[in-house]
Amino acid sequence: MVQTNQQQTQTRTIKRTLCIGMGGTGRDTLMRIRRLIIERHGKLSNLPVVSFLSIDTDEGCLNTTGLTNDTYRGESLLFEPAEKVAITMSTQDVEKLVHELEHKSLFGDGPFSHIEEWFPPTLKDKVKVIIGGANGIRPIGRLGFVHNFQKIQSAIRKAEHRTIDHEAFLLQQGLNVEPGLDIFVVGSLCGGTGSGTFLDIAYTLRYLYQTNTELFGYLVISPELYGNDNTMQANVYAALKELNYYSKDGTEFRICYDKHNQIYIADKKPPFTYPYLVSNQAGGNHKILTKGKLCNVIAHKIYLEIAGEAKSDLTFKRAAIIPDMLKTDLHPFRMPQYYLTFGLSAIYFTRDRFLQIALNRLTRTLLQFWLTGEGQSPDAQEGSIPVWTLSNYTHLVKA
Repeated sequence: MVQTNQQQTQTRTIKRTLCIGMGGTGRDTLMRIRRLIIERHGKLSNLPVVSFLSIDTDEGCLNTTGLTNDTYRGESLLFEPAEKVAITMSTQDVEKLVHELEHKSLFGDGPFSHIEEWFPPTLKDKVKVIIGGANGIRPIGRLGFVHNFQKIQSAIRKAEHRTIDHEAFLLQQGLNVEPGLDIFVVGSLCGGTGSGTFLDIAYTLRYLYQTNTELFGYLVISPELYGNDNTMQANVYAALKELNYYSKDGTEFRICYDKHNQIYIADKKPPFTYPYLVSNQAGGNHKILTKGKLCNVIAHKIYLEIAGEAKSDLTFKRAAIIPDMLKTDLHPFRMPQYYLTFGLSAIYFTRDRFLQIALNRLTRTLLQFWLTGEGQSPDAQEGSIPVWTLSNYTHLVKA
């Protein structure tokens, strides 16, 4: 009976989780989450309730990690084919789209007519192909999403399905799988892909998973990390205006993604259950100076939400502020306060390097002990102290 209570105390909860990355920033963050899972659980397959999907208009970006090494502690970080979706568009498909938009009278209610509702006419002559990114143009990112909607929908369903039926395996590791599904969407609002697709991704997920699902959005809003040109500033501004609009009561997100299969979405809920707006501005005058470092911070926060020791505390504190999130501010326009951000501090040290230095020094001491006999004791029990020290020194550094 005592053993059962101890097992219950040691068991932590975890939910089935889907991590979706938009564009390059999304990929970079997912890679860092994968690295954290390997660091804490040995390999990705040891946490099978966490699934990944990277969506990008740059197909080449999906085939790399963006890190110094494609492996970590012997495990590959690269996405498997099922974990990535290239939302590209060939020259032939773009030509068909442009031709139909320019000759509407000939096609009537054609295969691309639903795109005309939102696609800017001024871009018709500028889009030739979507393959190496959206070039910072939001409608191009969205065009790639809509054109590949069926492929995206299928990949999302398969990614979610990969998280099912692992309860017994995880219980052996002290993890109890809770009911429900957590979905984390991460990306930047500065570029064309993330800024152009974040609403479509959010409402597609709401369309696919309408019950017992919490949807987290981690959206980077710092153009200076990406060059800080006028286009990126405009992208962030436009994306935030849209996010604010659809977070208000009385608004509805409406779109047709596939006329042939009659896929229409009309949703009056806000895009995300918990939208996090992430800046590189930290406490005081301190700033995070590179995109990679900011991706590290976001990855650590998401990992804490998934399987960290502070998971239950984070969930409790977030639930406590929901009533305030639902209120509007005191401005005459009564704007929503439906946004979050976070701070995260950590102490970093080069663990592997420290371990190697400590072991090298201990090895030298042991060699001197064996070769010169310095400090040797005739007591055999005392003579075993260096071996004991090696074992505990390694354990100490690992901790």
